[in-house]
Amino acid sequence: MDAGRAPGTSTADAARIGRLEREVKELKRANEILLAASSFFASPGVGLAFAVVVAFVDDHKARFGVQPICRVLSAHGVKIAPSGYYAHKARPASARSVRDGELTALIRGTYSDPDKGCGVYGYRKMWPQLRRDGLPVARCTVARLMRAAGLAGVVRGRQFRTTRPDPAATRPPDLESGDGERGAATVLAVRDCRPGNNQAASC
Repeated sequence: MDAGRAPGTSTADAARIGRLEREVKELKRANEILLAASSFFASPGVGLAFAVVVAFVDDHKARFGVQPICRVLSAHGVKIAPSGYYAHKARPASARSVRDGELTALIRGTYSDPDKGCGVYGYRKMWPQLRRDGLPVARCTVARLMRAAGLAGVVRGRQFRTTRPDPAATRPPDLESGDGERGAATVLAVRDCRPGNNQAASC
């Protein structure tokens, strides 16, 4: 086949096809990781706590593997290395991080609950809702954890812009009145308008 005497795929073509199939497989896996990340993170790459990223890796490493997840996330702005992930897992969790993880899970549940957060609560509404549910937590803690988890409330109304340029409007004239000819110096007359002074200078 390599000599062109028999039908079939040559060694070079087979290697090229195998390489393309591997690339397609990698791209498909990367798209699936990004799709899973978009549903896990409300705002991927923006203010995400490292513990939240580790939680995402924990939830999806059986499907994709740790290294592919870290590679795809790092390429899209969520910096995490496999060594950093394993170091974080080997490090004993502090009392605050354990508490934050528990609160974040409760906040996520309340945020997505169709009878409570409905996916629209910000920290100002989430805080009293948690207190009504019997969870004593500070408002600043709720704001910090929601920001770290990428959860944000929906803002009512429209966003207004007070200044909108009109593309059809006439531009103001050039006050310098330069002729724009090549090789000609642009001369600008400057007058001192103070009382008693009528001198003009050129620059």
